Amino acid sequence: MSKRREALPFACGKTKIYFRSGALESLESDRMEYFSARAVVIQAWYRKSIALWSYYCLRKAVVRLQARVRGNATFSSYHAKKRAVLRLQTNTRRQLARLEYRSRRENGAATKIQAVWRRVGPMRELKKAKFAVVSIQKAMRGRRDRSNLTEKLAVCVEEARMDHRLSTLQQQVQDEASFCGETISVDEKLLEEIEE
Repeated sequence: MSKRREALPFACGKTKIYFRSGALESLESDRMEYFSARAVVIQAWYRKSIALWSYYCLRKAVVRLQARVRGNATFSSYHAKKRAVLRLQTNTRRQLARLEYRSRRENGAATKIQAVWRRVGPMRELKKAKFAVVSIQKAMRGRRDRSNLTEKLAVCVEEARMDHRLSTLQQQVQDEASFCGETISVDEKLLEEIEE
């Protein structure tokens, strides 16, 4: 058994473990290799996490940058096309306006003559319509004036009758007063006659 004890690089006591020279160093080196390997794994995982995070951030930034570049390119392309279309439209309108101006200039005298002749017919119609309107207005005013005149004439005749009756009554009262010698005033007599 003593050979066996000597073959082992360590000896166990009740509270302690004893190692031969060189045995502890080999265990320590194994432990250090184990820790170093695990530290490398942890460091690799941490580096991977940081690299992924920076990759995602970079990717988002690149996507945003690409979108902005594409947007600017599309925007400038749109405005370039819009300017080109506007140039085409203005040139086309200018050419059409020139052609219209030339044709109007060449046909200007004919247009004036046509305009004068086109006005003659409607002017005649307008004069006829005005004459008809004036005639209708004249007839309506005459009818209205005749009815007003008839009413006023009837009022005047009634007033004249009343005045004539009043004057005859006054004459009768004066005649009776002079014959009878009574001193009745003219106004009282008139009031009596009116009440009857």
